[in-house]
Amino acid sequence: MYSLIFKDNKLIRLTIVSIVCGLFILGCSGSSESQSPSEIDTVDDATANIVTGDDTSNNVSNDTNVVTIDSSQVTTTENTSTTTSTVESEPTTLLPDTVGSNAVTEESVTTLIDFDITVPAYQSNALQVRLQWGDRDATATFVVDESWAVVDNFPTDTENTLVVTFSDNNGAVTLGSFEQIFRTGTNPSETFQITADQFDTNRWDNDGDGISNLDELIAGSNPDGNDIPQPVQANLELIPDKTFRINWRPSVNTQFYRILENPDGLSGYSPISEDLDASTQFFNHRVALFNRVNARYIVQACNTIRCVDSDELVVSGSLDSAIGYFKASNSELRDEFGIAISLSANGNTLAVGARSEDSAATGINGDQNDNSAEERAGAVYVFVRSEGSWQQQAYLKASNTEPGDIFGTAVSLSADGDTLAIGAGFEDSTATGINGDQNDNSARDAGAAYVFVR
Repeated sequence: MYSLIFKDNKLIRLTIVSIVCGLFILGCSGSSESQSPSEIDTVDDATANIVTGDDTSNNVSNDTNVVTIDSSQVTTTENTSTTTSTVESEPTTLLPDTVGSNAVTEESVTTLIDFDITVPAYQSNALQVRLQWGDRDATATFVVDESWAVVDNFPTDTENTLVVTFSDNNGAVTLGSFEQIFRTGTNPSETFQITADQFDTNRWDNDGDGISNLDELIAGSNPDGNDIPQPVQANLELIPDKTFRINWRPSVNTQFYRILENPDGLSGYSPISEDLDASTQFFNHRVALFNRVNARYIVQACNTIRCVDSDELVVSGSLDSAIGYFKASNSELRDEFGIAISLSANGNTLAVGARSEDSAATGINGDQNDNSAEERAGAVYVFVRSEGSWQQQAYLKASNTEPGDIFGTAVSLSADGDTLAIGAGFEDSTATGINGDQNDNSARDAGAAYVFVR
């Protein structure tokens, strides 16, 4: 074997040269860190080829060059006159140079976001706007009027739920909120705007009265309760004549009441009263009964914040109890009470004639139980309505009562009910004009009229 290797002196010389070159290259690799790529000498092609790899793929700064030569890649081929050496440059992580102007920087991983927030208009010295996104929880900075801002670095290209709350009393009373999935971009900075009308204020109602905290605070009330009127407990009563009496118990926090009517159950509700003082506890509604068979009523308890409805009051069953039924205070056989009637225009005074009433009484409120005048002397009864109910006010007779005069055959009231004219068709006096001799009975069935004032 030895004789074969050293047979040719030329082969021996070539082997020695290859070994020396390899040692030379290894020596150079130990000091190559301080040299630029241009300072590495190229070995004669006849003896070695140095392969350095592609340095352009590494972010190598002007200040630092790292070249690694792997000696394990140096190979020698016996049958050729050329020795091939491979030198590899391994990838290197370069740290930024924070001193020089040629600093190497990593790719940006955050973006500066300016959240421009406009909240609903409300004045308070204890307002707070809070922003939450992922693990971020920031209190916004007041800018001017309703404008607030949060400016901070956020991770790029990241998605989380964004929640912004608008509160009073330093966060104790929430007035509105904004919620949306928000994904950051990849730009160095960006702006995100939230407008006042994007805030949900209706869901924040501490006392559950149907009015938001914001609306109650704007109205000057306490959002934690007891400012809204309580619904009244109302009932419907039918009274003569043709009157629905709606009454109720007082309600706390109420400044006035209002009555609504749905006349047929289909037309919808509309007010039938003015605003009634808080001390009022009933309302009389005079109606045409035939048009109110399916009527419905609501009592509203109101203040400056809102009105609250009572339960619906439904008209049902017979309406007979709303029909006025009047009788004389001395009802007797064949008196013909009701033969003539007259109602004042304001509906508060009613005159009823009973032309065959038998009392011999005269004037106003005489002895109505004296029947000595036999039959058909006649009388008139006056009724008035007070506080929603009717009562008899007067019993009227002619000033010269006589049998057969049929006083009360005709009656007529003035619009205000204060003047009443009564006819007596068979009165017998021959007097003429006004206030003549009413005791002259020489003209049978001549007739007369009597005027009463209240």
